[in-house]
Amino acid sequence: MSIIPILKSELDIKTIFKPNGKSSGKSVIYLKGYKTECLLKGCFLDKVFKIYSYYVIFTSYDKDEVHNLIISIITLDAILLEEVAITNPQWVYDYFDDTADHVSNFTFEQPNIINFYFLNNDLWKMEIFEQPQFMWSSIILFDLLLITFDGENCKGVRRKSWLFKIYFRFQKNSDLLQNKKQS
Repeated sequence: MSIIPILKSELDIKTIFKPNGKSSGKSVIYLKGYKTECLLKGCFLDKVFKIYSYYVIFTSYDKDEVHNLIISIITLDAILLEEVAITNPQWVYDYFDDTADHVSNFTFEQPNIINFYFLNNDLWKMEIFEQPQFMWSSIILFDLLLITFDGENCKGVRRKSWLFKIYFRFQKNSDLLQNKKQS
């Protein structure tokens, strides 16, 4: 199985607006031009890939709010399975860098790994599972996540606390901004 980039003609999103005309921060998915019932967070479509029998969708809230990246996985019939937000917890990145491509340089490791840069500072490795995995290494007690499944270096990864089965695992491979500051 390979990872295939998808064009907007196959999958696109349209922002849902509140009655006052402001964005709700959510979008509806359109498959091959047809509206679905699937809603996901984010208003700007950054990138879409197809792997196994899923679409992996990268979205952000707004071009001006590039410090958040939402990654969703849906079935080919537009059923949302998981949604993960990656944030820059320090809200620090090189403002001289072009943030128009805040998620970029996608590379693939077969059969199920996507590498990408987020905010031109962080190199992320995302593993996608064909079947959901149980989060054995996470314990939830009184809404406190005691152990982060994705590792100590992934503090910016946010999952819903009730979600015990996952389709993604992340690894933050480097903090390029930190390396720049130390040089």
